[in-house]
Amino acid sequence: MIEFFKDRVIETPANYTKALSSEIAYNGITVNMVSPSLTITDLTNDIPARIKEVEAFKNPTRRLVTTIDIASQVVHLCSEDSSYINGINLPITATPV
Repeated sequence: MIEFFKDRVIETPANYTKALSSEIAYNGITVNMVSPSLTITDLTNDIPARIKEVEAFKNPTRRLVTTIDIASQVVHLCSEDSSYINGINLPITATPV
């Protein structure tokens, strides 16, 4: 099945998500993508504080994304309330996209 998509899709995650979502939607399966901005995790502890400050300053809320921010949106996408949302890229950031 993956080989089928490689011939039809310019290989970007967003395009792959759209192609896959249109192919399997008839089974009641939705495919979406989540794209968070710089997130506070153990893996970002080594990023200099100045870079984090600049990223946070770009955001109207003046803070970075947390794992809770991401998780709450993923839970929403997995719920029945989002059963009609299919093939989207959901940016998790407070900045204009």
